[in-house]
Amino acid sequence: MNYYSLFPLFSFIANVILGFFIINIDSKSTKNRLFFLITVFLAFWSFTHFFMFSAENLGFATFWARLDTWGSAFTAVLLLHFFIVFTHIKLKRIHTLILAFAYLCAFIFSILDQTTHLLEKAPVLHYWGYFSPPGSLYILPTILIVGSITGGLLFLIKFYLVSKSENEKKQALFLTVAVSIPLVGGVITECMPAFFNLEVIPLSTTLSTIMAIIIGVTIRRYKLLTSTEYQLKTIEKLFNSLPDSIALVKVNGTIIKVNNAMAEDLEILVNDAIGKKMSDLLPKNVAQKRNNLLQKTVEICKMQESDDKIKNRYFHNLFIPTKSISDENNVLLISSDITERRNAEEKMKIYRSHLEQRTNELEKELIARMTAEKDLKESNINLKRSNQELEQFAYVASHDLQEPLRMVSSYTQLLKRRYSNQIDEKADKYINYAVDGARRMQNLINDLLVYSRVTTRGQLFQEVDSNDILQRTIATLEVLTQETNTTITYDKLPKVTADATQFERIFLNLIKNSIRYHGEEDPKIHISAKSDKRMCTFSVKDNGMGIDSRYKEKVFVIFQRLHKREEGSGTGLGLAICKRIVNRHGGDIWFESKDGNGTTFYFTLPLLNSENGDKFEDKKELASSISFNFKSDNLIDKEKETIDDHQ
Repeated sequence: MNYYSLFPLFSFIANVILGFFIINIDSKSTKNRLFFLITVFLAFWSFTHFFMFSAENLGFATFWARLDTWGSAFTAVLLLHFFIVFTHIKLKRIHTLILAFAYLCAFIFSILDQTTHLLEKAPVLHYWGYFSPPGSLYILPTILIVGSITGGLLFLIKFYLVSKSENEKKQALFLTVAVSIPLVGGVITECMPAFFNLEVIPLSTTLSTIMAIIIGVTIRRYKLLTSTEYQLKTIEKLFNSLPDSIALVKVNGTIIKVNNAMAEDLEILVNDAIGKKMSDLLPKNVAQKRNNLLQKTVEICKMQESDDKIKNRYFHNLFIPTKSISDENNVLLISSDITERRNAEEKMKIYRSHLEQRTNELEKELIARMTAEKDLKESNINLKRSNQELEQFAYVASHDLQEPLRMVSSYTQLLKRRYSNQIDEKADKYINYAVDGARRMQNLINDLLVYSRVTTRGQLFQEVDSNDILQRTIATLEVLTQETNTTITYDKLPKVTADATQFERIFLNLIKNSIRYHGEEDPKIHISAKSDKRMCTFSVKDNGMGIDSRYKEKVFVIFQRLHKREEGSGTGLGLAICKRIVNRHGGDIWFESKDGNGTTFYFTLPLLNSENGDKFEDKKELASSISFNFKSDNLIDKEKETIDDHQ
């Protein structure tokens, strides 16, 4: 085997691989097809050289030598055609004629070479194999090949000079280098030795393959195959993939081109829409409006905008004149579906209307509330003033009634002592009625005085030991408990924040009530307490007559009695005083009972250092600042003792 024949064999394999690689990128591109044809003819040219170099006899070598021009001539012409397409040169008539003449010459020279010896003589055996010497007309295909490659180089040089893109300049530079290799190498190794009868070195196919490889690498690196057709295809895909409806329209409304979105909006196929007028596809009023805007856009050569409605859909339209980018007075119509936005705006208007209405209502409510709060504030001020006046009146009335009442009581009792046995039974009965009435009136006035002084004569809140308060209360009631055989038990009680005197009054009134309204059994009273984080709940439990739950509010109202006078004495102020004291301390009071089964009274007071105690201490300071010019309780008690001594 002739080892020199391996060069064209490798060239054949390389061109076959390169050709299929390029055509698989985009088989519809004109550049790709041209480059694929170049590799095909290069492969064929290499194929003929392989068999010619490796032929063992003259006949076999002559057969393949006669096919040589088919590869060389068509490769050169296809290269010229490829560079014309690559450099984006518009194929004018002269260019088309030159290409057609070049293809015709290549065909004629190939036929002549195959049928005669005018271009190449019979092959001659060299040390590297058979090769055909030049014939009498060998100059003609040489001019065609060199001229085609030189023309391609000129196109590339011009493209390099006029191009403003650095990427395109690099592409042109690499292609120029690639084409120069077979041009210069072929002239040096084959053409010049043939003319000067020197030893020819047949490297043209190998050099051309190197050229093709460089072009292929350049294609791969710089993506040269993005041809006009490929660009148009990419633009077409982008044009049809846009969500907005786009159409190229003439000034008279005739549609030149539409994308898929516009065709869907018009409910027509893309190809069917071309050539139709908008008045044929749109409602009359919409078509008329768009036609007017088309004419206005062309007249002033300025973009126009408008909104319109087709069926239940809203569109925002842009009319863009194309005169600035082409010589034709067409308009690019871009329609965006704004139905969702318009519906949202309508809903927003409704919401805004409701909001304004609600705002007005709230303003009216606010004004009414402010007016009501103002009235309430004035009412509270008036009520507070009225309560103060009533408290003052109750204090004055109860205090001023003490003196005449003491006089009536004292002299009625004196009358009873001196004349009880000297008058008849009926007179004694009347005297007893008067004495009892005076006593009850005095108790009522005293309780009323205590009730009125809860907020005006209270002491400062301070730390109080509940056990000490209870012991003092039991000591005060010692005589009463012995007379009624009352048993009082109690648990250990906590320290609280309270007015000690008023706290003692609560225990005093509740225990007296339990003794006063006891049942058939001797009174039994138990006092206990339970604490949480802020408040302490005290309970006073007895085995007395009990209270019907229907009267859970009534029992704490002033002057309210649930029992007849025969069933137990009382003024009807005891529980009302307890409630008033507990409320002053920020607590609450209630009871649990079943009629005839005893009663448990509960009341709450703030624990030591609790927030409630601090809060109501301020109220106490305010209340204690109110003073009246009256005698103190001690003075009243002394006057009472004076009357008793007198009696």
